[in-house]
Amino acid sequence: MVQSDPNNPEALFAAAVLAASTANLARAAELLQRLLFLAPTHAEGWATLGFICLARRDYASAVEHCTRSVDLAPTNPRALYNLALALLAIGNLQSAEEHLAVAVESKPEFEEAVRALAAVRQARGKAVLSSSQAEDNGV
Repeated sequence: MVQSDPNNPEALFAAAVLAASTANLARAAELLQRLLFLAPTHAEGWATLGFICLARRDYASAVEHCTRSVDLAPTNPRALYNLALALLAIGNLQSAEEHLAVAVESKPEFEEAVRALAAVRQARGKAVLSSSQAEDNGV
């Protein structure tokens, strides 16, 4: 697919996702970097590269790439969640909480984000809302 058209952003993205799904993170990152050179506004490409950096425990790069994705698609719950995880890893609980809140607001059924938001709020000393209170408050 990429060999037939090495400059097709969607083919590069599909190949990168396939490589990541088979745990070939180095190849996935390489494909994503080529994609983002060709299509720097590809929000999912930035989000996926951020996810790969998270998996590699390269948290500073994960923050950078996920931030680019969120800048391009401010309500993408997965990018917001991954950005929050990277921020948590570097100890920035306040910013992580803010991004998780937007992720939950964007997609209230995103259970991982709901649980992470509750954990961060608890860690920051805030009362954890019950499910019904959270729904009443739009969280």
